[in-house]
Amino acid sequence: MGRPLAFDFSPGYLLSLLYLAVFGSILTFSAWLTLLGRIGPARASYVGVMVPIVALIISTVFEDLAWHPLMVLGIAISAAGNVLVLRNAPRQSR
Repeated sequence: MGRPLAFDFSPGYLLSLLYLAVFGSILTFSAWLTLLGRIGPARASYVGVMVPIVALIISTVFEDLAWHPLMVLGIAISAAGNVLVLRNAPRQSR
């Protein structure tokens, strides 16, 4: 974009960076590894289908996202697909 890279030392930026580092990376990765160990990679991979749905809910709460009927349909299809797949997915043996 033609601008030099710069680091913002403002408190808002530093707090948001700290929040993302701790909650968005460290704790989330630890939770993911725990989930992998408990239910196995095949079942845990379907979390990826639910992440966008959670993002839509958060966006609704904090950004006043206007819902569209196709969004609701997409969520219903995603959730139903997760239920169907996870119901039939093999459980990890210990």
